[in-house]
Amino acid sequence: MQRITRSIIINRPLFSNLTTRRFYSDGPFGGSSNGGAGATASSRDWGEKERAIEGQWARINDQQKLNMLRETIEKQKIATGEMRKDIEDLKEILDLKKKNQ
Repeated sequence: MQRITRSIIINRPLFSNLTTRRFYSDGPFGGSSNGGAGATASSRDWGEKERAIEGQWARINDQQKLNMLRETIEKQKIATGEMRKDIEDLKEILDLKKKNQ
């Protein structure tokens, strides 16, 4: 018995467990009757699903970018407000110096 088991293991192709087997039905090259081997990739439902997933990813990505931009704008508004306050303070100091001269 051991000889048979060993010979089966030895004679088995090296990468047989790593490959995926595809089984097709009907048609000369398999697949469905309307498309053959590439019918899944070209079917309308598959394409619609793929577009929907890509659209969802794009919306999420765009929303993340918009949120980052909004945060940047808020930070810039705060910085601009601080600069305006500093400018007003400097103008007041200059006005006081002019009055004292």
